[in-house]
Amino acid sequence: MDPIVIAMGINCIFFFATHYLFGFEGGWVGVKDRKALDEAAERRAEARRECLEYIRNFNLIEFFRSTAPKNELTYSGLGVFCFFATIGTMYSTDAEFSGDATNILMLLYAIMLPTSVVFAMYPMWPRVLRKYEIIPQAAWHFVIFYMLCFFATFFILVSDFGGLQLFIFALSSMSAILLTGWKRGGFLIALGLYAGSRLFDYYKIGAQPAESKPLEPVFLLLYALIMLAVTVLIFFRPKETEYALSEGRVAHLKELLRIAGDPIAKAKQMREEFIKNIQHETNNPLTGITSMAETLDACYDRLKEKDIKDSIKTILASSVRLETFT
Repeated sequence: MDPIVIAMGINCIFFFATHYLFGFEGGWVGVKDRKALDEAAERRAEARRECLEYIRNFNLIEFFRSTAPKNELTYSGLGVFCFFATIGTMYSTDAEFSGDATNILMLLYAIMLPTSVVFAMYPMWPRVLRKYEIIPQAAWHFVIFYMLCFFATFFILVSDFGGLQLFIFALSSMSAILLTGWKRGGFLIALGLYAGSRLFDYYKIGAQPAESKPLEPVFLLLYALIMLAVTVLIFFRPKETEYALSEGRVAHLKELLRIAGDPIAKAKQMREEFIKNIQHETNNPLTGITSMAETLDACYDRLKEKDIKDSIKTILASSVRLETFT
């Protein structure tokens, strides 16, 4: 028997023996203490509940609206990157093709170039189109998928992992993750890898493998332009995230002000009612004092002694009542 296997067995026996002989904490989780297993099961159940709740309440339009960028320059940055990536792809893809393969490449080029130009010119879109925000918000996600994931995978296979195309694929994947987050970006990249490889299986039936071109000044120029476009995306995306966080903070502060404003408004209303009550309560005794004093002054000689005493009592009661508000 191999001595290494014997040594590993001895080590394993020694490890378990010392663990239980010296009474170390831990051991087989769940045999004595099921707390860790119960907590893990509770976390899994909570994650399942949250996932089901998210699926039940999922709204596609709201998803597009909440995940699309708010800054129009981010759309332009994506368009600029896609434009230079498309030019680099057309330059680096040199194959002898025929039949359906030609139609596929021409169709993809016809999709990629207009998409890039339209997004790069987003600030110049007519107001009629920009008024319907859901159009660019929905297009944003589809463009990221088929430009940065699907087509990038297909053309790197067409170019047989050529230098420039490999570079474009890497930057496209980085940009997809940067613009959508690592979870959605990873999902889109995986889906693009599958879809791009399936399309390549169909393409390679009628085309010969592409030939990689040597490094030339054009390659270096495209390299610099693509790097510039990625830099623009990297610059604007954090700004976009910061802007979204600022909007969230502003909305939160507005809600706090609204919540704090309700008690203030109620307190103000109560103060006004209190002031009105004070005026009402003070006017009543003053009116009593004034009216009785005028009566005594005008009719003192004609009043009986009992009426005079009653009037004096009324004035005294009104004075006492008035003192309670001073």
